[in-house]
Amino acid sequence: MSDFLQYCLTGISVGMIYALIASGFSLIYRVTNVINFAQGEFIMLGGMLMILFNHFLKWNIFLSVILVLIIVVLVAFLLEELTLKPFKNDDVLIKIIFTIGASILIRGISMVVFWKEPGLRYESFFTDQNFKILGASITLQDIFIISVSIIIFVLLFIFMEKTITGKAMRATAINLKASKIIGINVNLTLKLSFILSGLLGAIAGIIITPKLGMSYDSGIFWGIKGFTAAILGGLDSGVSVIFGGLLLGLLEAFITGYGANISFGLFKSEYRDVVICAILIIFLILKPNGILSKRSDRV
Repeated sequence: MSDFLQYCLTGISVGMIYALIASGFSLIYRVTNVINFAQGEFIMLGGMLMILFNHFLKWNIFLSVILVLIIVVLVAFLLEELTLKPFKNDDVLIKIIFTIGASILIRGISMVVFWKEPGLRYESFFTDQNFKILGASITLQDIFIISVSIIIFVLLFIFMEKTITGKAMRATAINLKASKIIGINVNLTLKLSFILSGLLGAIAGIIITPKLGMSYDSGIFWGIKGFTAAILGGLDSGVSVIFGGLLLGLLEAFITGYGANISFGLFKSEYRDVVICAILIIFLILKPNGILSKRSDRV
């Protein structure tokens, strides 16, 4: 029982990060119909910039967080300017290809600017104190990750559902041409979708780096995990991507914990990502819009 609860706590903690990344994918997709394959680089930048400012330069952690968020927002703004705006009348596939190119460019620049050592960290927000829950343990950092993620999801829900700007973004996602006719500033909503997704990615990178570390090439890893979570839940809803992130986190935790037992020792935890990629492929073929999606068209 304690092992099961431990895997659940671990899966929820990591799953919240996946949900944050998936929410970034969902925001851009719902407004622009584009899959932003540079989303993972926002997570990488969030983590690596925090390592630079807080660990190496020894700047105050709160100042470092503010600077990281500002820089990532600027990168997201430039990404929209360079990939979406110049090709707004082109096919969606062209825009997606440019996001892939932007991801490669950001990774190349990061390789020069940052360090090549894997798994770099900065000092955790909290001491390594564990709390026991029915035999399972959870750290303050994990509690912080879960709490921050929940707060972000609540704020995002309030923004999208209760504010004029959020409603304008939702209207743009439903029908871009009709939104233009009724006077919505579509260009602004497109920029906001990229900026918000950049913020979500940066926050995910900031809070996960003390726990799992970060390197200049981690964007691919986090991007794949976030995209998988979005596909599992469904790209067309904020609630569905949260479900997808939690589901993916729990699947990983259970595969790591029980994989060797159910396969009689043949399965190793190192194969976890192989199984997750296989699940992604299966869902892309059989259920491309996700478990909770109401859309009938293919992603």
